[in-house]
Amino acid sequence: MRRGSLLTLAIALLASSPAVVRAQDAGPPAVPGKDPQAPPLLQPARPAPQLQAPSPSQPPAATQRAASLPRIRVREIRVTGSTVFSDAALAEVTAPYVGRDLTQEDLAALRQALTLKYVNAGYINSGALLPDQQVVDGVVEYRIVEGRLSAVTVSGNTRLRSEYLTDRLALGGAAPLNVNTLQDRLQLLLQGPFVERINAELSPGDRPGEARLNARIEEGPASQVSATLDNDISPSLGQARAGLRGQWYSPTGRGDVLGWELAAASGYRKLSASYGMPISARDATLEVFADLSRAEVVENPLNALDIQSTSSTIGLRLTVPVLRTAREQFNLIAGFDVRQSESELLGTGFAFSPGVEPDGRSKVSVLRFVQDYVGRDSHQVTAARSTFSLGTGAFGATDLGGNVPNGKFVAWLGQFQHARRLGESGSQLVLRFDAQLTNKPLLPLEQFAVGGVRTVRGFRTNQLVRDQGYAASAEVRVPVMRNADGAAVLQLAPFIDIGGAWYKGRATDTPQRLSSAGLGLRWDPRPGLHAELYWARTFSGRDVVNPSRSLQDRGWHLALRADF
Repeated sequence: MRRGSLLTLAIALLASSPAVVRAQDAGPPAVPGKDPQAPPLLQPARPAPQLQAPSPSQPPAATQRAASLPRIRVREIRVTGSTVFSDAALAEVTAPYVGRDLTQEDLAALRQALTLKYVNAGYINSGALLPDQQVVDGVVEYRIVEGRLSAVTVSGNTRLRSEYLTDRLALGGAAPLNVNTLQDRLQLLLQGPFVERINAELSPGDRPGEARLNARIEEGPASQVSATLDNDISPSLGQARAGLRGQWYSPTGRGDVLGWELAAASGYRKLSASYGMPISARDATLEVFADLSRAEVVENPLNALDIQSTSSTIGLRLTVPVLRTAREQFNLIAGFDVRQSESELLGTGFAFSPGVEPDGRSKVSVLRFVQDYVGRDSHQVTAARSTFSLGTGAFGATDLGGNVPNGKFVAWLGQFQHARRLGESGSQLVLRFDAQLTNKPLLPLEQFAVGGVRTVRGFRTNQLVRDQGYAASAEVRVPVMRNADGAAVLQLAPFIDIGGAWYKGRATDTPQRLSSAGLGLRWDPRPGLHAELYWARTFSGRDVVNPSRSLQDRGWHLALRADF
């Protein structure tokens, strides 16, 4: 009798609050193991790499019969050996000397002008030679010697292997050597976690046009651990969540990263790990990842139903940089992951969503193709990601037949973020937009979640969990307190959020849209310590029904993070 009463209660509550029991395994179906929703904040840059280059010197001129003549009539000037500038570009330099009677000083001045064109473009060890020649029919030939990097040496590294550093620095010295390209490569090393500071010096090589690069490296920390405490979790699983996240940088000295994460709430446990290894000097990276979580609904009155679930993910991905400069990066990512979930009611497997096996099991095997872009300058950062997910049906993916959701699907997730400085006050504008579309109904593992601090504040995390949806946010961060260095310590952050979600091919419960506006406080008393408090007033979506009135339901979102 008691079991029958509880089942009746379950049906009534789940009908009024369908997202509650799916919240534990729902989330944005981006490439697992990444967190693309973290806003691209404008952070103080590391010290710029110091590159000392020798003053450009003129290449030694060969013994010149032409130069020994007091004056020669020049009908044509030929420039050979250039791969940088077109004939037309070089003709702009030589044109004033054509059709004239030239002296030795004139010929030397043209050689210097050709060399200067290279030097001004950053090719500091390239230049023009006037070779020994017999001038016939007024034709004078200049030969371009384009410089190259003949050797790279590094010092100061204790964990990173020297070949890891020299291989990457050598990419900046591809012939012909350009000091701007080399500087950009040094800056790229500083953007990663492995190198804290670089002092580099170019010196002449053994032959004309050759240069050596000597780089002194100060390595970054070997590891980093972050401790977090927040309420960014569905209240059905607990009122607060604690977490530890760590990265071990370059354990083998080859630029690899071992990452791990632990998270816990009163009804939630999660363990995840990842390992990525670069497989080329251009930082094409192969990564494997896995996570395991267990959840139990602890919110009254649903806790009486003993609702539990476990979910796991295992996968791999290959990241290939297509464009990689200090200002812009564009990567192509191909990945494959297997995700599965099991849910129980009163100790027995139970399907809470259409398409799930009657015993509560569901599984998807997904190919993901990602296009990832980040562009930045001193005033703004823009990040955009497009993820195409193809459910393959492999490895026993769920498929009950009929028109219910299954493991075969095509979905697209688009994510856009932008942060920009506003004037000289130090204020920042932070924009975010996420959207998902799909060709058919999805299992909960791949659905789109709306609600919570990362989508629409003022609502509980994963308030709506459906096949398709969107979430947008605009926030202005205004410094109200600074430290002695002028960095913002306390910021006010007014914001507005809006989002929506709906099912594909079937009726959608109300509400379909959530919106809110509010104010936040962001506190950064020192590097590595951050706290934030947001309060939101809800507008549309007030008719949501939740089993209880949590802190998130009242509009409050809190977070504390400490880095070690």
